[in-house]
Amino acid sequence: MTQKEQVDIALEQVEALFSDNERSIDRLPDESAKVLAAELLALRAQVEKQKQRGELFPKNTFMLRTFVGSAKGDKEYEMTLSTGMNPTIMSKATGQYFSLKWQDIIEMAIDKGIDTPLAAIEKEAGE
Repeated sequence: MTQKEQVDIALEQVEALFSDNERSIDRLPDESAKVLAAELLALRAQVEKQKQRGELFPKNTFMLRTFVGSAKGDKEYEMTLSTGMNPTIMSKATGQYFSLKWQDIIEMAIDKGIDTPLAAIEKEAGE
């Protein structure tokens, strides 16, 4: 069995354990397992929150925008600002729009460590 398969199985077991979230923690055998489980639940909640950031709009959505620029690589995107000055990206391939509110951007910056001096972030990464 490969290491990836082992990790996938372990993740499935953890997911089964947390199927009813915090109530499962009380059934764990020792305090260190409970602490680890609580940290995993908090991490999962953070990931779910990140998935909810931004909004996707279908092709042909009427949206007043101000053109900012475009980007080309394997795909092509158009960057604009909405009338509320929210950054918006349109995929030329699908015509769909993705928009972030400024509050989402602030939360992303905080999560990434904007309030922590860069030297402290680099030191933590090196440890």
